[in-house]
Amino acid sequence: MHKAKKNQKKMSQNNKKQVHHPDISNDVCPLPLPPRGAPPPTVYHTTRMAPTPSTSGSFDKTVIPGNARKLHVVIVIDQKVQKNLRVREMALKDVQKVADTLNVNLAKIDFDKLDFGETETLDLFYNADVALVDVTVTHQQPSLCYHIGVRESMGQSYNMILTYLAPDLEYHIMDALKKTHAHLPMIIYINSPECGMLQSYEKNGNEDDAKPPFARANSTTAKMTTFQNRLKSVLKSVQVEASAHSREKFMSDLRKAREITDGDQKNDFLDKMRTRLDNPDVLHPDTVSLMMLSYRDNQNYGGMIRLVDDLKRITDCVKVVDTPVIRYQYAFALNRRNKGGDRDLALNTVLSLIGGTTENEEKNGLLSPDVVCLAGRIYKDKFIASNYEDRDSLNSAIEWYRKAFEMSPLEYSGINLTTLLRASGEHFENNLEMQQIAVVLNSLLGRKGALQNLTEYWDVATYFEVSVLAENYQKACEAALMMVKLKPPVWYLKSTMENIKLINRCAATISPIEKEKQQFLFWSEFFMEATETDTDINCPRYPVLILELTKEFTPSYLTLNTEEGTVILSHVLETSQQKKIHQSEVKGIHRWHFTRTNIKAVTESKRDDRQLFLYVHENSDDFNLLFPTKAHCQK
Repeated sequence: MHKAKKNQKKMSQNNKKQVHHPDISNDVCPLPLPPRGAPPPTVYHTTRMAPTPSTSGSFDKTVIPGNARKLHVVIVIDQKVQKNLRVREMALKDVQKVADTLNVNLAKIDFDKLDFGETETLDLFYNADVALVDVTVTHQQPSLCYHIGVRESMGQSYNMILTYLAPDLEYHIMDALKKTHAHLPMIIYINSPECGMLQSYEKNGNEDDAKPPFARANSTTAKMTTFQNRLKSVLKSVQVEASAHSREKFMSDLRKAREITDGDQKNDFLDKMRTRLDNPDVLHPDTVSLMMLSYRDNQNYGGMIRLVDDLKRITDCVKVVDTPVIRYQYAFALNRRNKGGDRDLALNTVLSLIGGTTENEEKNGLLSPDVVCLAGRIYKDKFIASNYEDRDSLNSAIEWYRKAFEMSPLEYSGINLTTLLRASGEHFENNLEMQQIAVVLNSLLGRKGALQNLTEYWDVATYFEVSVLAENYQKACEAALMMVKLKPPVWYLKSTMENIKLINRCAATISPIEKEKQQFLFWSEFFMEATETDTDINCPRYPVLILELTKEFTPSYLTLNTEEGTVILSHVLETSQQKKIHQSEVKGIHRWHFTRTNIKAVTESKRDDRQLFLYVHENSDDFNLLFPTKAHCQK
């Protein structure tokens, strides 16, 4: 199974502390511990981990050059009022020179048209990336403040106030203005006849652009700079911030896909979101990675592959798709889709990714265990696809999972390594490595708390697999019920059941089927039905769970005879409803046979689309049935 969504949390926990091996009883983890006389288990060295490629979204935070669109800047500066007109004209020329230098689009807006509310002018002002507003003319300030406020209400936060520091400036008016827009940067300019250029004051270190007005001018430590240089430094930072804002908005909108439950609707939404990657400000390893994860969560592996293949054809995008996180996700998608040649291409991709990591980078934790585990996963899938005959792939899978577990002992690599060692013919009783892994898994699972308190699917699934490995079917059944209640995506269950099938196939000779084993076989069948979504439901008998009045689920089977119009419900175990009466056990009813005339009604549950209520005439209690999937429920 692949725990892409869990590994980052587990890595961060692993980074904080070395793995230790407390004495945890089998009530916590059903894997057997080594005998007391056995050599002490190896304590694997925990390396400093790089961000996991499946969750962090980026290995490289560098902005990809050469593909940013031009910044759209507007300036409102009066060119009609005669007072200080020449200085404002100089300021406008300086702004234009800065715009040309930074390669940004600059548009001049006439104050009268803005004040009048001309549609095109308002549209230009409100939708610009940056608004430079000159408030030198006092009587224009109320209107300008209003329009700045409108921009802010629309989420346009890049607004800057310009003003001329005239000898007769009315400071109290400017102070009032600054209090109204205290959060906005104010850039003052001064006419300096000696040098023939407008001057301003430098921003010192981490000093706030929105420092109280003219404090810099009155400071003895204030340093002069040209108005052009001051403006240029501010606009440069805005260029980067505006691009980051576009990416953040894209990722925020993309996360809304998680709220869509219908698979087709989600794919349509994702395809529309993908078109926004045409915006150079949005295209970045972070956004592409999140797009890939969104496709993955909907099992749209073709969408993941097409996205990368399309970006590869664009010269400016090669650096985006060549980042390790995208290459990792691309290999993952190829392995999952598994069309002709996909798996070999996936293997080549992940091996080249591992091979491109130097020994020094690996020692410093820059090679993620996720990448190493993916190599093991691909070889494991090749072994399974060969009908369990490709021993070379099995041995390669063991080696890669072993390497990942040595890098960072985590549940995912540990459970897969143990499963594959079991598949190769090893047993806990005779294999020291499996015993050592058992100690680590005991420790990791024990830290997470009791089974009934676990809320993450992969934690419960690991507990389930560990229980099956140890042939502790009672605990496996308890974990299976928790898995059903969590209602995981189908591909989660598929990953888990692949391991279960492998364990069952390669397990030692089974003793006579006891009731715990019988229940475990029911759960295996239940999950297999849930994962076979691509096949039609033609079998007349399938597993269901009956929700009792005690709020407990009873494993059962439903047999449907459409020709005779009958329904048969039967518990897996005849002792399911045993009741104690006068200190003696009396078997309760464990099998019901209903004809079409016995059934009053059938209604779907509003809480869970896998559940329905069966109302019958000849039974005092009605039945609340939970099926493997929604499709089974609607059958």
